[in-house]
Amino acid sequence: RIPVGQSTECREYLSLYLFLDSFARDGKATYSFKLLDKNGRPLLLNSIASPIRTFKLRGTGWGYPMFIKSKDLKASESLRDDSFSIRCIVTVMKPICSKETPAMPKPSVEVPPGDLHQHLGDLLKNMDGADVTFDVRQERFSAHKCFH
Repeated sequence: RIPVGQSTECREYLSLYLFLDSFARDGKATYSFKLLDKNGRPLLLNSIASPIRTFKLRGTGWGYPMFIKSKDLKASESLRDDSFSIRCIVTVMKPICSKETPAMPKPSVEVPPGDLHQHLGDLLKNMDGADVTFDVRQERFSAHKCFH
């Protein structure tokens, strides 16, 4: 038999929930439920992923009250011998550990500020290495195809 939903409005649905079963501490996690076909491949229509959720206290759960309609599950490619499989993937988020680090010492070698714009301007001004010439109204202009 296919279990019915958690509440009256969900009675025609299969409900899925994930619960924290620990007294250790709260935890953050994402999870996904994927209904599998008879060959163990996920059915894309019934794959749901959660945002990051905080699980607090033992017995607190998150999930989907209307995962799939019972009649749709019965008509799907998922039932085999009146049973079905669901893949549940849980990703637990570790707390971020941050600590202060000492400031980096100033480098012993000072690098002068770049002056690439000056070098490019000089190339255009004196036409050193020009490799293209344009003739426009009896006037010639030397240029560079590209800079590397």
